[in-house]
Amino acid sequence: MKIQHRPFLPDLERGGEKEYELTSFCVKITNIQAVAYVGFAYFCVFTGIALMIVTNIRNHNYHGALAFGSLNVLNISYSPNYEIISLYQTIVVFYVSVYYISVDLIATGLLVHIAFQFKMVQNNFQRVVYNAYREMCKSDIHDSLSLNFETFSKGYETVTPLIRWKYLRSSLQKAAKYHAAVLRLMNDMEEMFSLMYLVQFSTLMIVMCFEIYNATAVDNTLDIIFSLAQCVTLLLQLLLTCFWAEYVLHEGVQVSSAVYHSHFVGTDVRFQKGLVLVIQRSQREATLTAGNMATVKLATMAWIIKSAYSAFMMMRSLK
Repeated sequence: MKIQHRPFLPDLERGGEKEYELTSFCVKITNIQAVAYVGFAYFCVFTGIALMIVTNIRNHNYHGALAFGSLNVLNISYSPNYEIISLYQTIVVFYVSVYYISVDLIATGLLVHIAFQFKMVQNNFQRVVYNAYREMCKSDIHDSLSLNFETFSKGYETVTPLIRWKYLRSSLQKAAKYHAAVLRLMNDMEEMFSLMYLVQFSTLMIVMCFEIYNATAVDNTLDIIFSLAQCVTLLLQLLLTCFWAEYVLHEGVQVSSAVYHSHFVGTDVRFQKGLVLVIQRSQREATLTAGNMATVKLATMAWIIKSAYSAFMMMRSLK
């Protein structure tokens, strides 16, 4: 499903100016979190390089520590082996960082997009009766007599009984199809990223455990900063995913509240029955799972942190 095509593009006829406002805010949020995540990630990379340089200078050994862990397979105690391996290690870390950061930001960006699509669905259902009224005015060549949405909302009880069924049905069908398209988009994301999140969360829990242990085991201030910076980056990665997954879940359920506030009083009974079906569908949570084993949400993040800390305490007791 192509998210750059309709019905995911903002539509002035469907949701008014609010759709453009929501789209702009969505883009702004996505850009801010991308800059923050990339900044933290490469802060870790450059901290590792700085730690290597400072350690070698302090020890007066310019063929000693590597930036991202020691290597025992090759003899790097002399040139040019040390320089070649150090350069190769740095290039690989940069390449892998770009790859993982890109995947994380694509997945998180999709979650942000889906969350704001649900907000646009809510706005669409709040205007569903008004859209039918406006369409009826256009068809009857009375467009100049139609009210704006704010005025319509204040006195809709006198207008809604006059809206004919065919216009109500058309407006409801368009809103329901849009809602279904967003739900399919969420299902597609579940299929694409569910297994990835299972592997990612399992790996994060293990890596966080060792990073916390390493931060408490070293005496060098730079080593501690490096380990803590990695922990912060891992937590940011986890926070972005879990926060937006839970936000999607919340906004998906809020569609039913938007339908309830759609000014349906006085409309055709068939239209009201259709709204009931939409409410029932929206009450089923649009969840993202990690390998169909756990729902991705903030409670999952808390459990991962708790498990990593418990493993750290066990490792420390065995020291």
